[in-house]
Amino acid sequence: MRLTIKKAAPKATEKISYGIPTFASQGNLVHFAAFKGAKGSVQFPLDEPLPLTLVTRIVKFRVKQNLNK
Repeated sequence: MRLTIKKAAPKATEKISYGIPTFASQGNLVHFAAFKGAKGSVQFPLDEPLPLTLVTRIVKFRVKQNLNK
């Protein structure tokens, strides 16, 4: 997951925000953790491979959102 996010947003910095690993670039891009999902979170089944293509699309979308702020 971390490597996929890093490839999709190479200029993003890593930090801890709200006690969760976070990537930021002109604001928070994505947080990721293994918790029971909350409202507004993207949840992936534990018994299936991570959809890394989807993760890449989400991160790139968030980068564009932050650039347009």
